[in-house]
Amino acid sequence: MLTLFSSLLLVSCNNAKIKDDKKEISSEIEENEPKPIGLWEINNYTDEFGEKSSEKFLLLSGEGEFSNSATSGSRMTALLFVSKSERVWIRLIEYDSYIVKNDNRYECKIKDSEGIVHDFLLHNEEEYGDMYIYEESYENTEKESDFISILKKGGIVTFSIKEKYAYSTPDKYLFKMDVTGFEEAFKQL
Repeated sequence: MLTLFSSLLLVSCNNAKIKDDKKEISSEIEENEPKPIGLWEINNYTDEFGEKSSEKFLLLSGEGEFSNSATSGSRMTALLFVSKSERVWIRLIEYDSYIVKNDNRYECKIKDSEGIVHDFLLHNEEEYGDMYIYEESYENTEKESDFISILKKGGIVTFSIKEKYAYSTPDKYLFKMDVTGFEEAFKQL
């Protein structure tokens, strides 16, 4: 009877040790697994020779619709870029083929995942159609650091962008993006 009890005790202790070892291995695996980055893509800049450089940026795409004097509710794609230096820019693509380059200022309202609305002024860089946050002398607009804070909250973010100085009916763009995973993706830059 004593040997049976000793054997059971030994098996029980070995099982506990195996369970502890499994927990330790499991926690090591969890620490080493890459964290989810949501829909964010990590891309490399290219140099003047068209070759990938070591410098990286984040890219996120979203779909929505746009309206102007010629159309209403037409399909568009929005691309959101973030550099390692926390520089943020947006590129709007009408009908999924024409990059918006037609005005130099846009009003941008962003509703974050908590329902809070933020106001930004965007400057359109005409050569590539990249829209950067314009921070000069506008008291009622927010800064790039505020934009980064919105991304860090994660979740679904809604954008409403409108031409500021339109000659007739202003172009309007409405789209959503799921910015979940931004912080983990940013750590990989």
